[in-house]
Amino acid sequence: MDGILAEVFLFPRGLIRRFLVVERLIQRVIAWMPDLIYHRFNRFYPSLEAAMSRYPAILELVSDDIGQVKAHSSRLAYLYHRATRGRILRKAQGIVAMGHEIADKAAHYKKPMVIIGSSVDLSRYPFPQVPHNSNPRLVFIGAQPALWHGLDKIPLLARQFPSWRFDIIGLFGQADIPLPVPSNMVLHGHLDDYRNIMLQADVAIGTLALHRKGMNETTALKVPEYLAYGLPVILGYRDSSVPPEAPYVLQLPNTETNVADFLPAIEQFVEKWKGKRVPRTEILHLDVHEKEKQRLKFFAQILSKWNSP
Repeated sequence: MDGILAEVFLFPRGLIRRFLVVERLIQRVIAWMPDLIYHRFNRFYPSLEAAMSRYPAILELVSDDIGQVKAHSSRLAYLYHRATRGRILRKAQGIVAMGHEIADKAAHYKKPMVIIGSSVDLSRYPFPQVPHNSNPRLVFIGAQPALWHGLDKIPLLARQFPSWRFDIIGLFGQADIPLPVPSNMVLHGHLDDYRNIMLQADVAIGTLALHRKGMNETTALKVPEYLAYGLPVILGYRDSSVPPEAPYVLQLPNTETNVADFLPAIEQFVEKWKGKRVPRTEILHLDVHEKEKQRLKFFAQILSKWNSP
């Protein structure tokens, strides 16, 4: 971006090397003398705690960090995180939470807080024409394999509705989608450009197994993008970006058998939306410009409180 100097610090493997890189990064931040620090919280770093003592800091909470560290890190890393996370959270001047469930888990720190879900730049998505498929087409996209995507539930749908087509975008393998893959499921792998697939789809599929992560609510980047293409969405969790009663969302229970138990409801939803698009007026609240107005307003509130005598 013009007028802004940027320095990139590569995040290496190995805990010690990572700590050394973060130390260098934060020392540069301190030397820069920022008005405010905005940090996506992941773990405790001593230098970060020092920086937060000198400058107002807002933490962004995107998930249940305790559950995530427990599921994906060593026991030593988990114990370290449990023992130190409170030091950073107590230092924060404010918190931006990506969902109500995340906010509730941080409420006892009694920090100013705002809930801001995922967004999308709607100006980059001209309102699409409706598809004219003889049979419904459904699409799922994922950035990386994860158990809570619930991809293993989609073959059940594909076998139950053999006339439907399912386009799966992302690097997924047998661990994510049990073999054999039904003939009406197309695994595209990673795609840099998947616009045509989205434009041809009737309905999108979101995360179906967030319960495996010990969560009931989150906000996923894929949901605003689906809606920017005008695609109604099947969800197996509460997404804080969209109203649960929205007609363009089929809200399944957050259970292991949610797909198997609600096949008639899924069929009715898909048939209802086939050949239709979600009106753009229904999703204006997801536009990045609206979300960033909320964020900047919160920044101003925190700065005003910090600078008050």
